[in-house]
Amino acid sequence: MIPWIGTRAILYLLGGLLILSALIAAAGPRLPRIIAAAIACFVVLQASPPGCAEQRVLLERDSPYHRLFVTEDQNYRWLRADNWCHTQMQRRDPHGRGLSYTDYTDIAFLFNPKIRSVLVIGLGGGTIPKRFVRDYPQVKVDAVEIDPDVIKIAARYFDVHPGPRLAIHQSDGRMFLRRSKQSWDLIVLDAYYAETAPFFLATREFFEIARRRLTPGGVMVNNVIGATRGPTSRFFRSVYRTMKETFPQVHAFQVPDTGFRSMNIEVFALNSKDPIGLETLRTRAAAMQGSAIKDDELTLRLKNYVGHVVPIGDVPTLTDDYAPVDGLIHFR
Repeated sequence: MIPWIGTRAILYLLGGLLILSALIAAAGPRLPRIIAAAIACFVVLQASPPGCAEQRVLLERDSPYHRLFVTEDQNYRWLRADNWCHTQMQRRDPHGRGLSYTDYTDIAFLFNPKIRSVLVIGLGGGTIPKRFVRDYPQVKVDAVEIDPDVIKIAARYFDVHPGPRLAIHQSDGRMFLRRSKQSWDLIVLDAYYAETAPFFLATREFFEIARRRLTPGGVMVNNVIGATRGPTSRFFRSVYRTMKETFPQVHAFQVPDTGFRSMNIEVFALNSKDPIGLETLRTRAAAMQGSAIKDDELTLRLKNYVGHVVPIGDVPTLTDDYAPVDGLIHFR
């Protein structure tokens, strides 16, 4: 029943039946108080989704994968999946920049200035595909999204539509990569959440499939949520270790201003053995930012480079056989 009428309607139905039974059983002098309590419960259930008290709710829906909300205020529109904000769109600039972590994707052009084809796994509200199509006329984008409801919401509320340079595919990201015969210069993985991650998109076998789908010199960007040090870093460090064992080069950047309890960390993996260091990135950023790369703050983002050695000896390599993703995220 969930895909047809949603969890909230089911809870209302069951709760209403329980309240009705209680009213019948308690009929008498206490009936007005019971009715008042039932009304209070209904008001509580009608409360806005978490963190949205001052936002107008445009849509609330159960998909096969998430509880989805679309909310907005005077300046922004958001897509939320369960308790987490997935997309932020400026209402006056629907194809502009959104959540801070998405801006770091442009750094890929510093690693490979010749990017012409991009694959984005995880559509959401389409911030990265829309902006790449707008800002980089030489680029063609494929976007893969497993949730058909997210694709519909992106089209209706976030102006994400297929076009000559944007193709949208409804599929599991790993299955799409495995079946595809195409190669891309840039693969963006944006399918992890703060509270969980699809384990099959974090294993060595998955990253090997992705590496085979990259052109020589191609780049993969993985948006990981966690920390680089301390008790909340185990998931990031495990993903980092797994990617380092799969790709010739791996670099990471912290995104400190995301507003999450955990931090977004953008992990860049290169399908090239030619070393590219931070000084090379700085030199290219000074020459390319604001022109060849449509971002005026690239040099500032490079300051968030993870320059320290990431300890990986106490975390496992994630494999299809052993990928304790939830344990790494939640257990300290």
